[in-house]
Amino acid sequence: MIDANELMKQLKISQNDTKTAQTINNLKSFMSTEQGKNLASSISGDTAKQIEKAAEAMKKGDKTAASAALSQILSTSEGKNLAMQLKNIIGK
Repeated sequence: MIDANELMKQLKISQNDTKTAQTINNLKSFMSTEQGKNLASSISGDTAKQIEKAAEAMKKGDKTAASAALSQILSTSEGKNLAMQLKNIIGK
């Protein structure tokens, strides 16, 4: 299961940006709900590995590798569905 808080730490998202901070708060709030927990537990092992790969690449500052990992995630129906749900959660 994906730990959203750990993922955000790995991505080193800046809390100084008001919009980013609000997005983080929205995501944290959602992940503590039953729906959020269900979403996290429904992510396949392969998708979870790709998410972790993207986070690790961002942590290292390798935007090319992170982008490649995200592209692989979004090329699947599960990834597209996850992206749509996350888009709704963060309000974009």
